[in-house]
Amino acid sequence: MDTKWMGRYRPFVAALVRHSNLSSRVSARRKTNEQGAIALSPNEWQALEYLLEHQDEMENMAYISDQLGLATSTFSRLVRALEKLGLVEKYQKAGNRKDIVLRITPAGEDYYYSEVKQRVGPLFEGCFTHLGTLSDEQLEQLVLGIDHISNLMLQDTRDEEEERKPKLIPLDRNNR
Repeated sequence: MDTKWMGRYRPFVAALVRHSNLSSRVSARRKTNEQGAIALSPNEWQALEYLLEHQDEMENMAYISDQLGLATSTFSRLVRALEKLGLVEKYQKAGNRKDIVLRITPAGEDYYYSEVKQRVGPLFEGCFTHLGTLSDEQLEQLVLGIDHISNLMLQDTRDEEEERKPKLIPLDRNNR
């Protein structure tokens, strides 16, 4: 198949695809490693990181799942896993029992900063070195390009979910 339509962006697309595939492979890891330490999936890690960054904003679970690009059911499942590990806690907003807000626990914060120091920071240092040659405007354009792809993919998943919903038809009251 001819992929010339991507032009000079082919290496960029290949890098995105490879990263996505590797992230999916890593997400199949166990919750604890051989030493009994917690090993989160990329989605769980992203959720924990998001909660840490936005802990003062009182965002509900539906909003957070949308921001992370995760299906609500997938996000609920990973929140249960994080809660079971003692990394997050659920709270209800006063006056609205359905509006669930998540908070990272002190153990969750400790875990996050320990992982950043030991594993995640060194993993991204090389990437940040390469991106450091970009101006702030160029970096913003790169982010906008990736967000554009993500938003189109998110809309496709929403369209598919809508198509799978059962369709209701009115009852014919004359044929009862």
